[in-house]
Amino acid sequence: MAKKKSRKNLSISASHTPKKNMSIITLGKPEPILTTHTDYQNIWYDNEHDHYSLPIDRTALAQLVNLNAQHGGVIYARQNMILSDFLGGGLSHEQLKASVMSYLIFGDTAILKVRDYWGNVIQLFVLPSLYLRCRKDGDFVILIEGEPLVYPPEDIIFIKQYDPQQQVYGIPDYIGGIHAALLNSEATIFRRRYYHNGAHTGGVFYCNDPSLTDEVEAQIIKNLENSKGIGNFSTMFVHIPKGDPEGIKFMPIGDISAKDEFNNVKNISA
Repeated sequence: MAKKKSRKNLSISASHTPKKNMSIITLGKPEPILTTHTDYQNIWYDNEHDHYSLPIDRTALAQLVNLNAQHGGVIYARQNMILSDFLGGGLSHEQLKASVMSYLIFGDTAILKVRDYWGNVIQLFVLPSLYLRCRKDGDFVILIEGEPLVYPPEDIIFIKQYDPQQQVYGIPDYIGGIHAALLNSEATIFRRRYYHNGAHTGGVFYCNDPSLTDEVEAQIIKNLENSKGIGNFSTMFVHIPKGDPEGIKFMPIGDISAKDEFNNVKNISA
């Protein structure tokens, strides 16, 4: 009878043993991908601003040159090839350089005829294609703060690459490679952010050791949360007396070194 009573007490004591709550922490916040506005769209007339809209955001095209080494290198190489045969004329070397760069990046370039009091052309001046817009009446507009600068069509030499979808603006000939250039750039940025942000573990830190105390658990969480930045590759030591060898595990969700195909992405997109 004594043994049965003892077993009953043990069972009651075990049923009232407090259970530890499951704890979850997240490391790092989601990062937005690059927004580039490089999708081709149909042009329409903006009655509010009195000019045709652009098929592609020109600010995005200008930024693309600096986002990808291969793309920017090709643009500058083509520019140098054209300038190498320049013998002089109405434009200086620097003006022609600016005009060629606008033509290659945006698909068109506009050169203003500067006239004297009697209407004679005395100089040529390259207009910034980034801010160039066209109107229904044929006028060209340069957007600035306040009232835009307006030039009649007879004062503008407008050279553009042909676009079969619209005949208002030019279109650069590298449009088909924009997504590859952006993928190359974003792969590099992701890899740089991964190494810069040591808290991006890409996995789950799993603990199932009943011997783990609340104090040790709190210290582990604190060390993980503070692992971002300098010292993020430091080694963590955890000692649990008589603990389970399989009680603490790190289960990677993705292997950055093998599964993201970084080298293939870089080579193919280049």
